Amino acid sequence: MKHNLGIVILMVILLVVPSSLAGLHGPHLKQSDKKYVISSESLGGTDGYDFVILTPLEFSQGLQPLVSHKQGHGIKTKIVTLEEIYHGTYFLVKGRDNPEKIKYFIKDAIENWGITSTLLVGNRTKMPVRYATPVDNDESVFTEPYITDLYYADIYYNGTNDFCTWDSNNNSIFGEYLQMNNSWMIDNMDLYPDLYLGRLLCTNLTEVHIVVDKIITYENNTFNQSWFKNLVICGGDTHGRWNDFFQVYVVLKEGKSAFEGEYAGNRIIENMSDFIATKLYMSALLPLGDQEAKCLNITNIESAINQGAGFVVFSGHGYPEGWATYLPGPLLLRQLFPLPRPDGFTSLHIQKLDNDNRLPLIMLDACSCGDFHTSKSPLAWEFVRYEDGGAIACYASTFYSWALAGTSNVKSGNGFIRTYIFKNYSEGTDKAGVLLAQAIKAYLNDSDAMSKYVPKGMSAMCIMGWELFGDPTLQLGGYPS
Repeated sequence: MKHNLGIVILMVILLVVPSSLAGLHGPHLKQSDKKYVISSESLGGTDGYDFVILTPLEFSQGLQPLVSHKQGHGIKTKIVTLEEIYHGTYFLVKGRDNPEKIKYFIKDAIENWGITSTLLVGNRTKMPVRYATPVDNDESVFTEPYITDLYYADIYYNGTNDFCTWDSNNNSIFGEYLQMNNSWMIDNMDLYPDLYLGRLLCTNLTEVHIVVDKIITYENNTFNQSWFKNLVICGGDTHGRWNDFFQVYVVLKEGKSAFEGEYAGNRIIENMSDFIATKLYMSALLPLGDQEAKCLNITNIESAINQGAGFVVFSGHGYPEGWATYLPGPLLLRQLFPLPRPDGFTSLHIQKLDNDNRLPLIMLDACSCGDFHTSKSPLAWEFVRYEDGGAIACYASTFYSWALAGTSNVKSGNGFIRTYIFKNYSEGTDKAGVLLAQAIKAYLNDSDAMSKYVPKGMSAMCIMGWELFGDPTLQLGGYPS
């Protein structure tokens, strides 16, 4: 795996973090102080627009069917081209560069049109991106900037109407923070989403047509389909039960030993009790493993997706083009036999899927499976853009991601976000963008998740890396006929 070394280094650093760091205090962010006015009920209001699709001009005609479709379901939708933003067609142009001009436009659209959701269409060469910048303070591991579309959703600062620049020190380096320092936030960032946001990573008009057709077909035809009630969980021994010192440290401090991917999967299954779960687990290979599970391998993953599912979860390790996890057991055995194979489930395997319109929302709970800086078409987007099946949308990280070891896995980091999304869905939230925004909000409001288990800078990295590759207004399970 490409990021194994980085992950191991991160584990070692966390192992030696002194207990005093558990009480880090950064800016105090809480729900009562925040202008967090969006809600799922606000979709389909009476004035202005609910949903703005931002796109380069070359894609605008291909997106018109999506506008008509959304309007037909009561979501007032408007296409705005980048050219219109830069030329001030609707609002006065503000901002030092194109990403800031887009963000100011979104602010104006919230305040003048009442929008609650925005879809960005285009890869990083078609639709500008902003990078978060973790700073090397001689204790940090990951210091390279990474793409974060949360920049476009975090419009206001700390409960005010003030524009949140993500560059409060005016050095034109955005989203600066220290990962392991008491003054962890360098640029004053709110980090609470002020609207629901997603991105379609289209590179050409053909991809626009494919994804628009998938969204329309899914929302019109999925309701009451039996396949939607299938839930597929892929997991294994993410950290290692016996040979990982980080595992021992966390288990002794906070939790119990567990195969993290499988433990997390079981927590999701508990929340999604009205779904039929298929567990594809590494421990199924062992006599004392989960005997209710099937073996995690390429064939079984393809078969489970091809049968159709409402949701598919991959929990383990990743890189831009693939995902994999480990067999429980001694370190040497785990290194020799990562499953499904040394390079994991990759973009090449997606091309063999034939699930047609039986499309799941896929969660890639792993490093860099949504990294569209390193890769023009990361694994998350390969699932969404695939014409003969794949996924209707994907949650994935644009950078390294992390999760705690053992049963503490669900208390912070990726584990918190992942678990909260499915808990919230089980309680009735059924829009793809709302689920992610509310999970981020819940993370920020949970002081233990933010700083008890790891430094706040690492929590910031986790929050800013999550991306929805899909339509934020997507009606999960489709609309009633």
